[in-house]
Amino acid sequence: MDIVLDTTVQIDRVLGSKKRKSRISEAIAKKECFSTMYVLGEYNSTIIKNYVTMYAIIDQADDLNEAEIMINESAFGRSQNRMHKIFIFLRKLYGDNLDNIKDNLKANFDVLIHKFYTGINKDLLSGTKCNRANAYIEYSEGCPVLKESGCRKTDNRCDIASLWKRNYIQIEGLVESSDTPKGKSCTDVGDLIICIETFDGGIHTICTSNSKDFMPITKHLGMALIVPNYSDAV
Repeated sequence: MDIVLDTTVQIDRVLGSKKRKSRISEAIAKKECFSTMYVLGEYNSTIIKNYVTMYAIIDQADDLNEAEIMINESAFGRSQNRMHKIFIFLRKLYGDNLDNIKDNLKANFDVLIHKFYTGINKDLLSGTKCNRANAYIEYSEGCPVLKESGCRKTDNRCDIASLWKRNYIQIEGLVESSDTPKGKSCTDVGDLIICIETFDGGIHTICTSNSKDFMPITKHLGMALIVPNYSDAV
């Protein structure tokens, strides 16, 4: 069976607890796993973007406790939660040696991207040609900068419009009009776009931990949903 891993699962495969990773492995066992360009775009805009911020914090911190305080002061909500997980991820790799963590900060951009592709087909479903998937790291005076390829508020620089129109008959009833998302407004319907990109790519099963939002979409599209059992995997 071919399945697509959504952003929540991709993030948990990298930063989740051992129990969550185990539940994901059980859910996707003996399946051919894929992901999509839109999922990679979301991954870049969350994990990689948060890691850029973490890089600056750790580079400036005098000790691990100071780094923890700086995380709390510089990020809020989901970003703060992800940054704490990234911090734990680094400490698992390099222990509590701040100098060792600092020495390996640059290398971990490649590690995080490598982990996105681990265990999945390297050819991503590309119906959106999401610009955020093409983000890359540049360095300015030794500091990393995430270079994104110019998503704008009202300007489509990807193929979401054509993907939307091509599949509108399938999603009619899930959206209020046939108007395609413009620019950054695609993030308001990101889950739907992941489902369309999956459906358009010929795969009809998605693995996500976000069953609440994905269930009505996949049901409408006649797709199957695989949800890892996190009930005892906090």
